Amino acid sequence: MLPSEQLLKAVGGKVNEKGKEGGTEGGEELSAAVAGLAGTDKEEGGKEEEEEEGERGRSWWHWTDMTSDGSLQPRPSKALHYKGLHKTTLPFLKQALAEHEPDGLFAFSQGATAAALLLGALQKEMLTEGGMEGGGEGGAAMPKFAIVVGGLYPRDEKVGEGLREGGPTVPTLFVGGETDSLVPLERTRELMGCWAEEEGGREGGGEERVKLYMHSGGHFVPTWKGEFKEEVVKFIERYH
Repeated sequence: MLPSEQLLKAVGGKVNEKGKEGGTEGGEELSAAVAGLAGTDKEEGGKEEEEEEGERGRSWWHWTDMTSDGSLQPRPSKALHYKGLHKTTLPFLKQALAEHEPDGLFAFSQGATAAALLLGALQKEMLTEGGMEGGGEGGAAMPKFAIVVGGLYPRDEKVGEGLREGGPTVPTLFVGGETDSLVPLERTRELMGCWAEEEGGREGGGEERVKLYMHSGGHFVPTWKGEFKEEVVKFIERYH
């Protein structure tokens, strides 16, 4: 069973617009933040989608890259130019932080990258405001910890540079799949490299503040049992 502190869950990729709140089987309270940008109007083959209002796909940012056949690049992990981060995504996530006041973040895939960019933005605000951890823009405070699953370093060079400048310091558990073809482990390690403290960096008690947990599968959140469950629970209990 997870500790009872609140987590803010950033779901990855394109998701349904309808978010839900409530308790889960493990006893933790998860506040689900749906993506703040409307999704593209194209399917992978370039055909117009005919979706009812409220069922439209969403993404954490827009991208403008095209494939060789002239259709919009279907994968955010392969896009090189992002749009909407500073105008929509980051304000949306800061608002969610201020509203739910979670102890930590749990994020997956494209959502994991969005969470990393949020942490970088909050870190910059802390430096600007003299190192204060609370009361950032819009009342959003830096969470105590983050769990980032299948996250990738931004391919947009300007966005990536901005994240490195932010240099998040929040304790973070990164999770990656050894057979993940969408976000290979090297992309996750590249994202980890943006943190001010290197992987394996230790605090006073000798515990790692930035750590990578590898599972044998692909691009997914591991089943909530066994070693993965023990690793996550131990990590959360250390920082809640």
